[in-house]
Amino acid sequence: MSPQHSTTSFPIDRKESALVAIDTSAYWKSLCQTASPAKLAHFREAIIEHAYRYRLSEGDTAVDVGAHRARHTVPMAQTVGLRGTVFAIEAAPEMQKKLRAQINHCGVDGIRKIVTYLDYALSDKEGEAEFFYFPKQGSGLSSLSEPTNTPDNAEVVVEKVPLRRLDDLIDAGTQVRFIKADIEGAEYHAFCGAKGIISGARPMIAFEHQARRDAERFGYSEQDFFSLWRELDYSLISVFGREITPANWGEPNAHDIFAVPNEQKDAHREIVSLSIIRAIEDLLQAEDGA
Repeated sequence: MSPQHSTTSFPIDRKESALVAIDTSAYWKSLCQTASPAKLAHFREAIIEHAYRYRLSEGDTAVDVGAHRARHTVPMAQTVGLRGTVFAIEAAPEMQKKLRAQINHCGVDGIRKIVTYLDYALSDKEGEAEFFYFPKQGSGLSSLSEPTNTPDNAEVVVEKVPLRRLDDLIDAGTQVRFIKADIEGAEYHAFCGAKGIISGARPMIAFEHQARRDAERFGYSEQDFFSLWRELDYSLISVFGREITPANWGEPNAHDIFAVPNEQKDAHREIVSLSIIRAIEDLLQAEDGA
């Protein structure tokens, strides 16, 4: 562990801390067996939102990679407030317009002062690349690699987009507290281009990951993937709350991963556990109100 890294825990209410002991595995198992893919995806997104609401405070900086329609940009901005910053990163020009429209009409006071737009695709190098954008059906599948699981007859627009490293877009020394990344398999190379930010700021990270499927599409190996996180001195925790190792890499339905700095691993694990519980509460309340 690098000596400059803080080991301070985050201020979590004692009553909430007591909830960490609750075993949510049975609920997760039932949900995976009975819920639709859309419901599972919604549940995972809720866990991520609760996590950054726990981790972020007023005045903090967050990064939303693959901001899409501002699903997370807006609540991130609400959490960091007018003294904070949210970098919203989106590669597709048409989606950039929709993102701005969503931000402009979301009703959050001062949000245009909080959100900074970065209109690039992230990678580990600077350049230009083809981007596969789905303007109608399946826009969330848009990617730097042509997807194989698109809706039937889905329209695809192939366009050139600029590639940048996150380390070149955000000033060194910026204390980024949370990074969310959902860029359809391109996350590994994006993080390779963000080693400076990650090493310096030690943010909590949440990202979508399809294990071997992503590795095959984007040309890296299992060893590459785990070596990156060892180099950064981070541990990986699934949305199930379980630590991810090569032995359980690609666990079914664990399509979102938290990467947490080892010097604050216990505190971040507590955040993940509490976020799962809060997401379950949200889901149960929604079902009761249906």
